[in-house]
Amino acid sequence: MTTKLDIAPSSDRELVLARIIDAPRENVYRCWTEPKLVTHWFAPKPWTTPRAEMDVRTGGSSLVVMAGPTATNSRTPGSSSKSCRAKRSFSPTPIQRPGSLPKSRS
Repeated sequence: MTTKLDIAPSSDRELVLARIIDAPRENVYRCWTEPKLVTHWFAPKPWTTPRAEMDVRTGGSSLVVMAGPTATNSRTPGSSSKSCRAKRSFSPTPIQRPGSLPKSRS
C-alpha cells in the first residue's frame, strides 16, 4: 500500500518531515510524549538523550537534550501547539532561539 502525504511548508524557512509509522497510534503517541521513551529513540547514534521533559498539554513546554560523543550537547526546547489525548495526537513545535535561523539560503 502506498500512501501519499501532501504537506507543504508554510514558509520558505520551514522544513516539513513526514513519516508513516506502521505501529499502533497509542504506542507512537507514548513514544513522543513519555520522557522515558523519548530518551530511547530521539538521538541518532552515537548521540544519546540524557534528558527529556514533556508537558504535552496544549500550550505545554518540552525540553530534549542530546549529548554527543565529544561532550557536545544540543538542547531542543519546544511547545505543544495542539494536543488531544483522546485521539492520541499532538503537534510539537520547536522553539527557535533568536539568531538561530539563517538570514538567507545558500
